[in-house]
Amino acid sequence: MLVARSGADVPDASVTGGASRRPEVVLVGPAPAPSRRVAWGAAADAWQVTLVDGEVAAGVRVLADRLCGRSLGVVLAGGAARSFATIGVLRELEDQGLRIDRLAGTSMGAVVAAAYATTGGGDAFEEVCYAEFVRRKPFNDWAVPARSLSKGVRVRQGLSRGLGADSVFEGLSRQLRVVSVDLTSRERQVHERGGLVDAVLASSRLPVLFPPLPQDDGRLLVDGSVLDNLPTDLLVERDEGPVVAVSIGTGGSGRRPGRPKVPSLGDTLLRTMTIGSGGAIEAAQRCGAWVVAPSSAGTGLLEFHQFDRMVAAGRTAARALLEQAGGALGVVDSGGAADEVPPAGADSALVG
Repeated sequence: MLVARSGADVPDASVTGGASRRPEVVLVGPAPAPSRRVAWGAAADAWQVTLVDGEVAAGVRVLADRLCGRSLGVVLAGGAARSFATIGVLRELEDQGLRIDRLAGTSMGAVVAAAYATTGGGDAFEEVCYAEFVRRKPFNDWAVPARSLSKGVRVRQGLSRGLGADSVFEGLSRQLRVVSVDLTSRERQVHERGGLVDAVLASSRLPVLFPPLPQDDGRLLVDGSVLDNLPTDLLVERDEGPVVAVSIGTGGSGRRPGRPKVPSLGDTLLRTMTIGSGGAIEAAQRCGAWVVAPSSAGTGLLEFHQFDRMVAAGRTAARALLEQAGGALGVVDSGGAADEVPPAGADSALVG
């Protein structure tokens, strides 16, 4: 662990490097500028950068819970409008007294995870999601289909408003990891450093609907759901506490007798893009996660007006999960201390 004053000079990478395990970095004092936080994270190859400005006990609570294996993590799958169910899961968990300190997500799941990490949860979190994806209709900037159906400009604007244009991973009050895919190397890309808006934008860049995002280093980034729609492994690299994985159905539950109904363009696209993520639920279970799958029947890819319906479905699924899990997820008591929880992987998974 590396502890320093927030105003101290960023050390040379050669001074902080060489450790066999990526260190925790704790910066004490007024929050430094985003660029300095990024510099600290890069210099130390930090696992997480924690900011402590004010009461030390409150500032290091999340860090302490992670180190003790008491930190609850939630993984959010993509699924466009259907992923609004993940909002309901998060809201229900927090309303029942659970503290969610670690998040990972793909595609729309990455958007929701980032919004939760930057707003701090609660009504503000849900309002940001509703305002940007229902009121402002960010997918309406249609383009002549040479590279994509949508320009994606309004999505970037919405993310900049909702997350903060200058937000970075370093110093967030919650740990956050999001996933995209590089079309050049055909490999999964994990985003955990630097600019938050660009990372979330890459993770939610659904091919055909949006153009790929070219990078200065030669990568060409698209939606993470192409290869990994439920990146549970990102929250079990270290034994930091229990994990809940929220899976979103695509409507392709198997072959039925008779001639199938041809789905909408959006649903066809979503099912095609997530073929590579087959077995995600089983993989999450192997990671020791509790798996919950809110019902998304009747909601199409871009039917963002179904916001309330999907949030309600997520809450229903979360209540079923809590009933099954009991106190194993670490319910917070009135004194603010979490009950003792078993390490991730100690319990069987639940698919709702």
